[in-house]
Amino acid sequence: MAGEPEHAANAFVAAIDSLDLERIVSSLAEDVQGVDEVSRQWLRGNDQLRSYLTRLVAAVGVVRTELQGAEARVWGIRDF
Repeated sequence: MAGEPEHAANAFVAAIDSLDLERIVSSLAEDVQGVDEVSRQWLRGNDQLRSYLTRLVAAVGVVRTELQGAEARVWGIRDF
């Protein structure tokens, strides 16, 4: 993975590791979806994800994230 996708992924991981809620949320799309694996509930949209992440950031003291084996694939672009 190189270039813009790598930069975006590393910036997102850095935001997670710093527990910077605003940086994390600002990188999410409006129609973001996720799952809370503890409650097994879908989280849809920025409001639900922000609420979930706010609780998570308050409950966690230290985070260390490591990105390994990442690949980027782009669909829908044709080179004529």
